Amino acid sequence: MLVRRPGDMVGMTSGQVSENKRLTARERWLREHKEVRLYLKRDEYELLESLASEEGLLVRDFILKLARELKQLKQLTLKTPSWRGLV
Repeated sequence: MLVRRPGDMVGMTSGQVSENKRLTARERWLREHKEVRLYLKRDEYELLESLASEEGLLVRDFILKLARELKQLKQLTLKTPSWRGLV
């Protein structure tokens, strides 16, 4: 089932642009920014929200910060033999 969203180009598959139609700023933005949707229980979201607010961040920015820190920790643990197996 094909679901159309506002801004979708009718009659074209994803990645195609009509030769005589240029993308709008919104269409370009949507192509460059991928949507991530996450469903959480209320208490899980409130936990994330409170941790983010303690650091003065939005929940989105807090999650991205955690991902970056996890990546750095993983790289550090791979470089240090005594830490292997603990993470």
